[in-house]
Amino acid sequence: MTDPAFSDVLEKRYFQFFRHKTVRGSNSLIDARFWDRIVLQACHSEPAVKHAVLALSSLHQLSELPDGCESRQRHRAYAEKQHQKALEQARLLIASAKPQDIDRVLIACVVFICYESVRGDYVASAVHMHSGRQIVVNNWQRLRQTSRRNDLLEIEQALFRLDIPALAFQDSSSPLICTLDDYLLTQPMLVVPELKSLADARASLVDLVRWMLLVAHLVGDVVQPREISMARYEVEMTKGAAQLRIWRERFESLIRDETSSVPTCLVTILRIWHIGATAFLEASCFGLQTRWDGVQHHFADIVALAGPIVDEMAKTDTTSFSVEMGYIDPLWLAASRCRDPQIRREAIRLLRACRRQEGVWESVGAAAVAQRWMDIEEQDLPCVMRASDIPEHRRIHRIDTRVDVDKSSTRLRFALRDVDGELVLRDEEGNAQEA
Repeated sequence: MTDPAFSDVLEKRYFQFFRHKTVRGSNSLIDARFWDRIVLQACHSEPAVKHAVLALSSLHQLSELPDGCESRQRHRAYAEKQHQKALEQARLLIASAKPQDIDRVLIACVVFICYESVRGDYVASAVHMHSGRQIVVNNWQRLRQTSRRNDLLEIEQALFRLDIPALAFQDSSSPLICTLDDYLLTQPMLVVPELKSLADARASLVDLVRWMLLVAHLVGDVVQPREISMARYEVEMTKGAAQLRIWRERFESLIRDETSSVPTCLVTILRIWHIGATAFLEASCFGLQTRWDGVQHHFADIVALAGPIVDEMAKTDTTSFSVEMGYIDPLWLAASRCRDPQIRREAIRLLRACRRQEGVWESVGAAAVAQRWMDIEEQDLPCVMRASDIPEHRRIHRIDTRVDVDKSSTRLRFALRDVDGELVLRDEEGNAQEA
């Protein structure tokens, strides 16, 4: 059918791919109308959104092609061309934007974040994320008072969901440009409301998880925390723990009382994220690595819940692509921080079982780093039957990554203590470096 929004057949084809593949993959676990309605509608009326969507669709198609395929260069060139057009249109949009245009500006911002995350330009993605937060802060009253309140809140929540993988995945090329105080300016839900729907539950949990990740950044280095921030850290984490318990009670009550059918995958994903957040909070973000052994049961629950979802995806899809949050981040936490050999290996297996992209997270790449992490810690140990068989001085405290998406490679630096308790920074080959 003729559609004046699209100038040629090629644009229509990339748009159709986005509709049928990218949106479907992104909604497979999170079930958000932002992707299957709001973005698609905006493509027909806002050129900046349309070109950004076509660029993202090109990257998705590129991700499904094997290395060496002749079509890869064609998709990459088209993505770059559409991205440049999107940036040009975005400048025009911002220059002429009126208060009622805030929805189009925010939609474009969200798609730009997704594009840069998938492309591997984490600095550009962080800049767009910062701009999106500022738009929300500057227009907070309007977001809640307009007649299009529900659509604008859905756009805002889509933006904030992208905050979680960005905060959890800190590539060394992309310094954090958001503080806890910046986050508080966005008026998050720090008190769990009555949950009337799964969308309410998702939005509330996202705000709580973002809160805890940013509180963790308060203390700086996880090995040598900044004492000046410790008092506030303790206060914020205590409040967070109480709200996580309330969230779980109200979420389980919502599921029991729900009369209509609920998306099973979404319920499971929310449980996985809640368990991951609980493990992160209970283990604290500083101190000896053996502290993670106390939340081993949470890691077991994450693996048990994620297993059926991953195995089912592995049966039906050779590749899987999503710009939304899913199971990779919690599985990565289990694969890296759990030292129980059975749980850890199962987490790594699940990351490898289905080649899946979730924004900045790529499952096979995450599995490779987790495998290397485990190999370093278990190297030369005679027998690892339980977590306690890996002594503190053999455990890695932190891994810094530098990802090169084009080359499908990651440079690693890791920090661990020597037998005297001193912190040592090493490169991927184990050579000592200056901390």
